[in-house]
Amino acid sequence: SVEHLTFNQVVGGSIPPCHTFLFICACGGIGRHARFRFWCESVQVQVLSGVLSLLNIFSEIMADTEKANIRIGQGYDIHVLTENRKLIIGGVDIPYEKGLLGHSDADVLTHAIIDSLFGAAALRDIGYHFPDTDEKYKNADSIDLLKNTKKILSNNNFAIGNIDSTVICQKPKLSEYIEKMRENISKALEIDINRISIKAKTNENCDSIGRGEAISAMAASLIIKE
Repeated sequence: SVEHLTFNQVVGGSIPPCHTFLFICACGGIGRHARFRFWCESVQVQVLSGVLSLLNIFSEIMADTEKANIRIGQGYDIHVLTENRKLIIGGVDIPYEKGLLGHSDADVLTHAIIDSLFGAAALRDIGYHFPDTDEKYKNADSIDLLKNTKKILSNNNFAIGNIDSTVICQKPKLSEYIEKMRENISKALEIDINRISIKAKTNENCDSIGRGEAISAMAASLIIKE
């Protein structure tokens, strides 16, 4: 019974947390003896002290994060597959019967990465910096746009930490092109290739992507204010 639990058993961690909680509740509810009430009050003090310690640790972590000025951004893009277009993903020209439709080369992965970087820096988005209404970007190489993105971030005193991304594509299979994509993106951003993650997934034959009508990509980036 709870009356036979010692204070050391409770605060020393020799009983499960759920039992500790029940012990505290029982003490508060049926504390008939002075010693029993003392145990209850002691345990409550210990629990409160632990919670305050965790809050202090969390505050320190947040302070360090703010001091380091770490930013996280996410990006998303999708393009329709159509005939008489090249299929370029991550700067790689992939042999396929269709390509992605867009004002530039419609590199869906690179566009998602660009948006994640701008988002992390709170510098708007790809359409703001490289609008599809500007003929200068007609059929533009998206890797060049990524290089320009790196320059914009550098001019705003941001350094790139790492990038994680996913391409959602039913066909064609992309696994053999992943390493070349990583290489292209790492060179454009002038960071180590080990900081670039690219994954490829199908959409399990669901919706427009699963029917082979479109390809999408998602990306998350971490940047640091220098």
